Amino acid sequence: FDSARTRSRNWRSAVKTGLPIRHELVELAVKNSKDRLVDRTAAAKYFGVDAALPILLIFGGSLGAQQINAAIARFRHESDSKINIIHALGAQSELAESTAHYKAFPYIYEMARAYAAADLIISRSGAVTCAEVSAVNRRAIFVPLAIGNGEQFHNAKELADRGVARIVDNQSFTADWLMLNLKNEIAAAISWRDAALAQTVVDAAGLIGELAISAAQKAGR
Repeated sequence: FDSARTRSRNWRSAVKTGLPIRHELVELAVKNSKDRLVDRTAAAKYFGVDAALPILLIFGGSLGAQQINAAIARFRHESDSKINIIHALGAQSELAESTAHYKAFPYIYEMARAYAAADLIISRSGAVTCAEVSAVNRRAIFVPLAIGNGEQFHNAKELADRGVARIVDNQSFTADWLMLNLKNEIAAAISWRDAALAQTVVDAAGLIGELAISAAQKAGR
């Protein structure tokens, strides 16, 4: 992220490449809003949800996120909100029963389709997730995992400062929070989706390769 340059004098002249992401996500990123709606309809059909309703994509990494999963389980039980949920609970989590508007998976392999379907994303904020969410230009609610030196918070803050994400700390992310806030968050996400322009995405993998080749050539002189 650009903010890394401001944290240390040693990084001020660094080249920001970004993280390499899957080419399917780059293809999604460069589409205009009309084409994205076409993809959204097809992706909703793939996951078996109703494209006429808002679609919420939730995931917490390959092992899942207990706080997020618990909040969603109670929210589903107590809320009468008319939304679709595509939920990756994690390989070590008990899999909830899928319904017409709730689709549960241990893990989602077709993430390009999941992002294409999503109006709003709820997830942890690891570096790769933030890079992908930024590229596909979807709004997100990030629930950072408080590990290490707080890097997940800083990953999410970069997007929150741009107005495309909201950060909710782990303990505050509950069914009660969702009851109070989710309706407005979905409305904001749909407005963002409909106004979103095609993204210019840097080919991070290609740029890293070019820099590596250039460094190798200089070293061999």
